Amino acid sequence: MPHLVKELECQASSYLCLTPTADFQKKHYRQREWVPYVLEGTTNPEQAFENWMQRDILFAQMVRKEAMKLGYPSLVTDGSQPENQTAEEVARLLKLSNKNRINI
Repeated sequence: MPHLVKELECQASSYLCLTPTADFQKKHYRQREWVPYVLEGTTNPEQAFENWMQRDILFAQMVRKEAMKLGYPSLVTDGSQPENQTAEEVARLLKLSNKNRINI
């Protein structure tokens, strides 16, 4: 939560909100082996999953808006870029020099 980071007086160059697109989130949550166990006690697991995803999608939107309001960078990922390209974008947004970058 960006407002909690702000309370710690964290500089914008030290914090970034990385959030998924709705499709990316749903696709990857479906692949997690523990998700069926979370849903097994529900009367309608598919509807429960959809409700869960909608809640998390709204949460991600709220985090992005809050980050923007507080002056923190934000990046939305849809999984279409290679990891190293996403890492480069993160490094650019955080204004990291080449010597501080991590190779993936």
